[in-house]
Amino acid sequence: MIKNTICYVSFLALFGTFFSYAQKQTYVDSLQQVLSKQKGIEKIKTLDELSWTLRKTKDSVGIHYALEALQLSKKLNYYSGISDAYNRLGGIAKYQGYLEQAKKHYNNALVIDTKQNYIYGIARDHNQLGRVFKTQKNRTGSLEHYLLSLIFFEKINKHKQAAKVALNLGDLYLSYNSQKESLKYFLKALDFSIKNGDSLSIAYAYKRLGKTQKELKNYAEALTSFKKAIVIYKLKKNKKKVANLKIDIATIYDYLNENELAKKTFNDAENLILKNNVGHKGILYNNIATLYRKLQKKDSAFYFYQKAIIEFKKNKKNNYTLVAYNNIGNLYSDNKDYKNALISLKKSLTIQHKLKDSSMLSLTYASIANVYKDLKNYSLAYQYKDSSFLVTQKDFSKIKAADRYEVAYVNEKKKAATALNKQKIAESKTAKKNILIISLILIILLLSVLFFFVNKARKEKQQKLIIAHEKTKQEQQIQTLISSQEMQAFDAMVTGEEKERKRIAEDLHDNFSSKLALIKILYQSVGNNLTNNADENYIKANSLLDEACTDIREISHKMLSGTLANFGLIPALKELKQNIESVYSKQHEKQIFINLSFHKLDIRLDNNIEIQIYRILQELLTNIIKHANATQVDIQLLKLTDTINIIVEDNGIGFNPIETHKGIGLKNIHSRIVNKLKGNYQIDSGKGNGTTITIDIPIEKANIYEN
Repeated sequence: MIKNTICYVSFLALFGTFFSYAQKQTYVDSLQQVLSKQKGIEKIKTLDELSWTLRKTKDSVGIHYALEALQLSKKLNYYSGISDAYNRLGGIAKYQGYLEQAKKHYNNALVIDTKQNYIYGIARDHNQLGRVFKTQKNRTGSLEHYLLSLIFFEKINKHKQAAKVALNLGDLYLSYNSQKESLKYFLKALDFSIKNGDSLSIAYAYKRLGKTQKELKNYAEALTSFKKAIVIYKLKKNKKKVANLKIDIATIYDYLNENELAKKTFNDAENLILKNNVGHKGILYNNIATLYRKLQKKDSAFYFYQKAIIEFKKNKKNNYTLVAYNNIGNLYSDNKDYKNALISLKKSLTIQHKLKDSSMLSLTYASIANVYKDLKNYSLAYQYKDSSFLVTQKDFSKIKAADRYEVAYVNEKKKAATALNKQKIAESKTAKKNILIISLILIILLLSVLFFFVNKARKEKQQKLIIAHEKTKQEQQIQTLISSQEMQAFDAMVTGEEKERKRIAEDLHDNFSSKLALIKILYQSVGNNLTNNADENYIKANSLLDEACTDIREISHKMLSGTLANFGLIPALKELKQNIESVYSKQHEKQIFINLSFHKLDIRLDNNIEIQIYRILQELLTNIIKHANATQVDIQLLKLTDTINIIVEDNGIGFNPIETHKGIGLKNIHSRIVNKLKGNYQIDSGKGNGTTITIDIPIEKANIYEN
């Protein structure tokens, strides 16, 4: 069955490649037919398109089209065509590995675009140069050009391009181990992506933010970023991205010592990867092995490390293989199997030297030193320890050099380029001023002619707009009134419920309790005159009166101070969980399991916020029991610096959030979260896939007090 599936997938991939090639060839043929009939700028544009489409061909046909476009553009003084042709030549040279030639072409394009003050072209040229320098591992040059590219793209509000450059800068700073600077640029990329409305770019920015926050050990923030990214990828049905993000999320749970959640999420990721043949299988196995090593399940850890190494070798992922060898070497060392520990660690070392990758070098030297120390070979232990120290010092100096000199140099270059750009813009304004005046005169004349014809149509349109505006205004007022009335009714319901509890309690205590006490006094006075025959009945009645007084007093106290008011949100939710599980198992012939987890909620919140959160979760659990047909519900509450993050996930039948958003339950939840608590929420659900609801509620420090 598996072999058939693999063959089928391979056939589809081969067919897709062939179909794509056929489409590309058809497109090239159509361009070549059009080219023979074209002249001037139209011909230049077609030559430019052909050069880019054929840039990866072995016979370098793309270069010939780009050179022809360059010559024709120079002949016609078509500066945009000259710049585009140089860019195409640079792209082809970069693809073929001629990096110095690529830089020369991109610099030629930059000179042309700078002379013409073509801001978009300048930004594009700097970005391309940044890529070339990055490929050459020249971080200083790459950083300089990326920063300039970002400045120019941001200046002309090209948010899509600015987001890509900001992501490049974030990755570049990560290579310096400068995570805080990296975080800044990933946040910029997220902002640009949101402005551009590109959901995939937003998801990728969240993913990179999560990776960086993970390296900074901000695990709660990393978890939030990964979960926001996975919601988008689920909506886009990108199973590969979902699988890989589940690995990242499971790893965060591992760091937070949420071992059961980590195992469950790793299991979900493995099922998704094996079912759809997507995702990083080797990374998954390596991380599962690391979790089992922490849990002291060494046999399982060995098993998964070996599976990881097999996957990495099969896919020629040497940079991951060296990490896996390092990990399994440390595991052998834990078991005091020093022979195999040294074999594995030295295999890792060999790959590192071969790849010239020093990112793990210090750790591997330190691990080998520890093995020799345990073997009491102190001479070799000290040698490897010294090597580890030297690598660490070298990396530290390298990072500091980047901070002190490279970044400072880039900033100076950026300031100089900005000043030069302002000077050229001023010169260009002076040259264009006369042309602008003449153009304005012509435009005014044309507008005067058109004014008479436009004026009549404008008046008619204005009348229609006024009517439409009034209608929209009325609808908005009605909607506002409805929302206001709903909130008033909602607040009245919550407040009234609490007041009614208090009133009943006070009535029980003040009226019934006092009356029963009076009856007891009178009854005792009567008891003094009873005969011996009635004495037994009197004692029984007196005892029942005592019990009634005690019961009413207890009822009134319970109604005045429930679990939520006395002990706080967490005990109240645990009590709610027990009640629901108990009632559900009695009413149905099956059980429902509700798992609660809390992070950083060791101090209480404002009473009103606790009540609202309790009601929200009560409403969600009620909806799940009524509609979801679920057997398990996971609820997680996490207090961040200024936010409460709530995640409710069930394994039920799911639903379409768009079709059922008008239900009373969801409307109540929306009112509590958005209108009452000024928060926001996301619903991720589909038929047969369960439901995940993520809620973020802002909190003020003034609203928090210690137990």
